[in-house]
Amino acid sequence: MSEVVNRRAVIVRHRPAFYEWWRQVESDADLAGGEVIDSEPTVYLLAIDEADVDGQLGLAANWRAIMRDQLEGWCEDRDLWPAPVSEELFDSWFEVESASLVLDLTEDPLARD
Repeated sequence: MSEVVNRRAVIVRHRPAFYEWWRQVESDADLAGGEVIDSEPTVYLLAIDEADVDGQLGLAANWRAIMRDQLEGWCEDRDLWPAPVSEELFDSWFEVESASLVLDLTEDPLARD
C-alpha cells in the first residue's frame, strides 16, 4: 500500500538558455538540442510548508540551492558559472513544476546519500 510522504516534489528541467551556457562551457558537449540533459529531469523534495503563499512552489527559499546544485552537477569550475546569479536567471534557465502529493510505493526505508 502506498504511503503519503510529507514532502512536495519539485521537478526541474533545463530551458534552452541553460543549453547555450553549457555549450559554451563544454565545447565537446553533444547535446542534440538538449534531449540528453532533459531525458531525466531532477526532482527535489521540499517540506510541504515551504510552498509559498503566492504559489511559487517553495522556490523563494530554495532557488539558489537548486541553481547551485544544477551548476555543480554540470560544471565544477565555479569560475565558469554565470555571474551574477539571480532569480531571473534561474527562471530563464529552468522550467519548474510541482506535485504536492508524493506517494511512496515501496516498503523500503528512504535512504540518504
